[in-house]
Amino acid sequence: MRLESQVAQLSAKLNELRINQRQQEAEVLRLREMLQQAEARQQQIKQILVVVEDLLQTNHQLLDPPPDLPPTATLFERMCARIGANHRLDPHHREALSLMAERLTHVRDALRASLGEA
Repeated sequence: MRLESQVAQLSAKLNELRINQRQQEAEVLRLREMLQQAEARQQQIKQILVVVEDLLQTNHQLLDPPPDLPPTATLFERMCARIGANHRLDPHHREALSLMAERLTHVRDALRASLGEA
């Protein structure tokens, strides 16, 4: 009778271990899915970060005055530079671009922080 009791206990313990193993496998599967989703979000954030960096670079190009041409520039190049100098941004547009650059900088910094790149 004692042997049957031990077999029953071992059988119950084995079933318990199998149930625990299935639960752990389900948990591992759930964690893998979460990891895949997190990696996908990370890729999306990196792509957004590239776009924000491009927008900031374009913004800075619009706000920064064009560099002076070297004295070896041709007459045509100097004339084009003068025409460009006459078409500077008006203060309202400059202010709007500056505000946009400030906000994009905050977005970029937040994205970098979320990626752990701060």
